[in-house]
Amino acid sequence: MAATVTDRPPSRLVTLSVLVLALAALLSCRAESTPAPLTATRGPVTEAAATATLVPDPAPTAPPVGTVAVPRPSPSTPFSAAGALGSPAAPLERPAIIARCCGVISWLHSDSVVVYDLQPEPGLWLIDPETLERRFVGRGFGVAVGRSIALLDPEHGLTTVFDTEGRPIDRVETGWTRLALSPHGRSLAWLEVTDERVPSSFVVQSAHVVVLDRETRRTVRLGPIRVQEFAWSGTSSYLVIIGETVDGGRAGLWVVPPSRSGLQLIVEGRFFANLQVVPDRDEVIVTRVLSGHPQEDGVWRIDLVTATANPLPIPTNYRVSREAIWVLEHSGGDARLLAFTLDDIEPCATQELGEAVRGDAWEVSLDSRWVAYWSAQSGHVRLEPLTPCPQEPSRTGSRGSNALSSDSSSRRITSSAKSTAP
Repeated sequence: MAATVTDRPPSRLVTLSVLVLALAALLSCRAESTPAPLTATRGPVTEAAATATLVPDPAPTAPPVGTVAVPRPSPSTPFSAAGALGSPAAPLERPAIIARCCGVISWLHSDSVVVYDLQPEPGLWLIDPETLERRFVGRGFGVAVGRSIALLDPEHGLTTVFDTEGRPIDRVETGWTRLALSPHGRSLAWLEVTDERVPSSFVVQSAHVVVLDRETRRTVRLGPIRVQEFAWSGTSSYLVIIGETVDGGRAGLWVVPPSRSGLQLIVEGRFFANLQVVPDRDEVIVTRVLSGHPQEDGVWRIDLVTATANPLPIPTNYRVSREAIWVLEHSGGDARLLAFTLDDIEPCATQELGEAVRGDAWEVSLDSRWVAYWSAQSGHVRLEPLTPCPQEPSRTGSRGSNALSSDSSSRRITSSAKSTAP
């Protein structure tokens, strides 16, 4: 999400937690009936090891210390049903309106866009961008990542995981909270917020981070920590967190390594925003502002394995596809997207949008063929086709999956003491 230099720390303009609070009342008013209560079980979660020397770890060969089993839901347990509404008979026009409200947008791989809509039924909808066929996933709020969808039922505190066809495949008792689903769909993370009293709404409540392996039904509970944003890396190996310790003594970019053994601070600092994952890589792109050092402010690409950071000479309102970084620019009432090659940061495409974008509510498909955004004029969610960057021939000595551009000056920004958050 775009960073803005203000007199207070930047934050995501649209987050799942805010949308849950803002839209829950709307759901309750417009819903014609209350869904039947659902049941799910989750075993008690114990603390992970309190102290550890943390370094980027290889994939674990055994469950991490402090984990417990979470039972699988019974096959007989009912899920909310998904149903297709069918594709339109008439030829499609572009751009298209795919939702009447709300700006909750994410992409299920490159095949479908997931939006929240009120009509014909309030809830999460799965839409084919080619045919505009719509499939109702369920009531609640959620996000698509990789080839899975996580749908939160705020009334019952349950999260259901769906496959690419909108079929329910798992359900977890997470509580009413923020979620992060890994691209491969195996790992689910959520926050267990403490009952801590905070002096103002500008201070994030402390929370434990709970990570579930959906295959083994093992969980690990880490923290507490104040979490501003969190997401899984493109390879699903690392959970990335922007946050600070409860006492405020240490802040920056944290990771939960593949061993799930603790929280490791890899980049120290405050006022990070717009955390974007680079698909299929252990890299993220993030913006820093108000650091007190102009050379530290701006957009950075960070390798999670080596904790190496490179500055990127791009504006701060960006999204990342497999081959490009897309940047949104507004000029008067017009909006356009600029694309830069992912490795060399060379301009490679430009696209004028039909309407201005409301806030930070826009997402580009992984294959750079589509953009979905919340219109500032109409209030509808619009879908428009994109012209991807031209494909470049493979070059000898091409960069590896975790390599950063050698054209920019790089820095290694690592915490002075590697330890778990207290």
